[in-house]
Amino acid sequence: MDFLDPKRKRAYNIRLAVGFVLITVALILGTTILALITAGYGFNTKTGQVFQNGLVFINAQPTSASIYENGHPAGTTNARLELPAGNYNFVLKQAGYHDWSNNLTLFGGSVQQLNYPFLFPTKPIAKSVLTMSSAPQIATETPNRHWLLVTIPGQTEQFNVIDATNIKTPQTTVTIPSSLLNNQPGTNNFKVVQWSTDNQHVILEDDFDGGSSFIMFDWADPTTSVNLTQQFSTTTISSVRMQNNNFDTLYIYNANDKSLNLAKISDNSVTPVLTNVLAYWPYATNQIVYTTPDAKDSDAALAMLWSSGKSNELRSLPSGSSYQLNIATYSGHSYVIVGSSGSDYAYIYEDPLTQISNQPGTMPLPTTLLVSSGTPQNVTFSNSARFIALQSGSQFAVYDLETQTHYRYDTGYPLSPNEVGNWMDGNRLTFISGGQLVVFDFDGTNKVTFTPSGNDYLPAFSQSYDSVYTVTPTPGSPTGQFEVLRTSLIANKF
Repeated sequence: MDFLDPKRKRAYNIRLAVGFVLITVALILGTTILALITAGYGFNTKTGQVFQNGLVFINAQPTSASIYENGHPAGTTNARLELPAGNYNFVLKQAGYHDWSNNLTLFGGSVQQLNYPFLFPTKPIAKSVLTMSSAPQIATETPNRHWLLVTIPGQTEQFNVIDATNIKTPQTTVTIPSSLLNNQPGTNNFKVVQWSTDNQHVILEDDFDGGSSFIMFDWADPTTSVNLTQQFSTTTISSVRMQNNNFDTLYIYNANDKSLNLAKISDNSVTPVLTNVLAYWPYATNQIVYTTPDAKDSDAALAMLWSSGKSNELRSLPSGSSYQLNIATYSGHSYVIVGSSGSDYAYIYEDPLTQISNQPGTMPLPTTLLVSSGTPQNVTFSNSARFIALQSGSQFAVYDLETQTHYRYDTGYPLSPNEVGNWMDGNRLTFISGGQLVVFDFDGTNKVTFTPSGNDYLPAFSQSYDSVYTVTPTPGSPTGQFEVLRTSLIANKF
């Protein structure tokens, strides 16, 4: 019998061992190949070269669009494209809309998200929803983009209320109680300071002959509105901000003695918080970034971060007529911005309180700088807090917190001295130039001059971004009329 023959048994064992080895090698090779395929690697059968792919996800709003990759059709949005590493130009096209384009460097094994493209109609349809005898003082939108409040010319304490989600809703009128006014009705000069996230309360600054006052206006129930200057009469109020957007708890600043206090409307209390403050910006319930004079250098100011009752020094800044201060949280990290009009840059700190806690007695190190091309005017976070924009006239410096990428560009549009860019959403900026609303992506691309708008009014976008409201002079009106326009953001539809 074969299994009793030592030579045959040994040959059988050798064949069995070789088989196991070959199977093992095949399994290892197969697993490796699958892993490489999963990692995006491929093999060019013509050149013999191994390459690595990357993934690109492309979506668009408000409608689907045809995708062109380096000039070649690549399907429609929403799409998942697996492409070799390299440089690409993507163009989105849809009938009735402006093209959208983007240049992208795709690295092997990486995933790129182009989920923000927004297509604007080439021939937007606009309709007047309110006509006024002259320019209104204020046109302001609630934070949830549901209601638009527009003052009535000649009756500045009265507001027309427009439902931005449904133009068929009858418009109503609300009035600031006369007991809260320091001037005769119709002669006050209002401006918006800050909205509460309850979408009901808004701080208005009322400039009148001989001074100014601050009013917490409850437009849903005007009878509960409060004149803050009257209520907290023991403290001079130069500016006011809500704590964590809560209308009942306020930071009130006295520029005369440079003091910052915490005031509570419900119990009429005033509690000292900080002294010797030049400028400030509160965040949440327990943080304030502020500047204070530098006792060691009369030409400098110290940027400080106050948290839960303790002040921490961030750095020294050149003294300026204004300071760029802001705080936000993105992807679980806290970011603090400090800058001065006395310099052409602003500092970005990531988790400065963590740095201070880990290295007591030392100042935190900035993550990066935003460098402007002139005197900085404004520093803002996008609605998603992913992007930080530093503006100097028509020029912008933008930093992407997610990809750690810097962008610097000049929009090329003439702007009035006090005109600042505002975020439309998490990815786009807007401003008014030459009586037209201009919208562009965070990196300065895809600029669209879209619809008429007065220079003194911010655009009000609807909740679903299917329309935008602007305040503009009525074309051809001999009497200086103004109107509120509702412009559709969907082609061929109102």
